[in-house]
Amino acid sequence: MTVRVGVIGTSAWAERMYMQALKNHPDGAVTAVCARDHDRTHDFARRWNIPNVYTDWRDLLDSDIDAVIIVTPNHTHYPITMHALKNDLHVLCEKPLALNYVHADTMATEAERRNLIGMTAFTQWFYPHHRYIATLMQQGIVGTPYSLNLRHNSATGITGNPAWRFDRRQGGEGALFDIGSHAVSLARAFLGDIAAVSANLPITVPRPGIPGQYRASDQAFINLQFTDGTPGIIHVTMVSHQAKTGGQKQAIEISGSKGTLYYYNDFSTQFSLQFAQHGDDAPTELHVPDIHWPPQVSRANPRDMYADLFQKSNTMARAFVRAVADDHLPNGPDLREGAEVQKVLDAAIRSHQNNNQWEHIT
Repeated sequence: MTVRVGVIGTSAWAERMYMQALKNHPDGAVTAVCARDHDRTHDFARRWNIPNVYTDWRDLLDSDIDAVIIVTPNHTHYPITMHALKNDLHVLCEKPLALNYVHADTMATEAERRNLIGMTAFTQWFYPHHRYIATLMQQGIVGTPYSLNLRHNSATGITGNPAWRFDRRQGGEGALFDIGSHAVSLARAFLGDIAAVSANLPITVPRPGIPGQYRASDQAFINLQFTDGTPGIIHVTMVSHQAKTGGQKQAIEISGSKGTLYYYNDFSTQFSLQFAQHGDDAPTELHVPDIHWPPQVSRANPRDMYADLFQKSNTMARAFVRAVADDHLPNGPDLREGAEVQKVLDAAIRSHQNNNQWEHIT
């Protein structure tokens, strides 16, 4: 089966993450594209040799395609996905899945009811180091878990482009939804379900183009309690000055009765995973095994790893198309995972609105 894929959205992200990945896919091809701007969409189609062009996403979803990739502002994810599912189309949707859990749950439930393949685009779930950390945690490397500390610093909120990310009407809750959704998904992959959260969602940088009541957070501080009682903390910020080369940094520490895992990634030249035990002179460097590091993917640095991972290996968009072609579940976070993450994000918003009180997740 040759999978006919429609792409909704013509941003630079759509080109870099999806078009580069699918341009030579053996199981499918992008046959339709849609965006509101007529000229931009036709230019996009010419660059990528896409035969069918639309400016209304409903027309694309009603055309002859098998699957759709949704690369649009967050507030459009729910209506587009629901229309696609009702047309029996398989869906890969950007994160966060929706602006609230009710919508995200409805999306996941509809896909399950129709036995359709769905994926939420949590790109960080696929990083080789992250996959290996999840495996090590399942194997009990740190013993009884004591704590999780996950930090992700980005500069994307300093300029504020694209502005819709910080407008609650289009992007939802700013940093919490943008990089916070990645962090929550990783926390779940490492330590399991989250039982309760307490959150503070500051607005740091003035954004005069957005009315005050709609201005969203550019940082998120989230205290976690996992269902096994383990505490954790997530801090994500989009107003941290960073070098141009990477533009962001991530650090993860997971401690337990047997030791501590340390992970660092500057998204440019350095990444490392180390394990420390009491009495060690220095942490031990852990090397990610081949099972988590596809042979097509560079180990040289984070920048090359990232490009190869999503453009050459059977990962995210490429895994989604292969899953549709072979009629099997994809290796990656499905729409239900997107909904479970959204449940945590909703609880974080309630906590912030209630003076950082703990909110239980049911």
